[in-house]
Amino acid sequence: MRKAMGKTVMPNGDVYSGEWLADLPHGEGEFLSFATKNLYKGEWKFGLRHGKGKLILPNSNMAYEGAFADG
Repeated sequence: MRKAMGKTVMPNGDVYSGEWLADLPHGEGEFLSFATKNLYKGEWKFGLRHGKGKLILPNSNMAYEGAFADG
């Protein structure tokens, strides 16, 4: 399986920057939603938020920092 670092901007404007494995976010990375401005920084496992991370929801002035499991 191919492992790499990189950044992608999706057609809807969402951005992922970080580690990849088998063409999926895997390892440490950051995801910014263009529509909601929600930001997740942390660990990924085959395309899903999994492990330690922080999710910031600016439209609701909320944030969560802790463990994520399977998205």
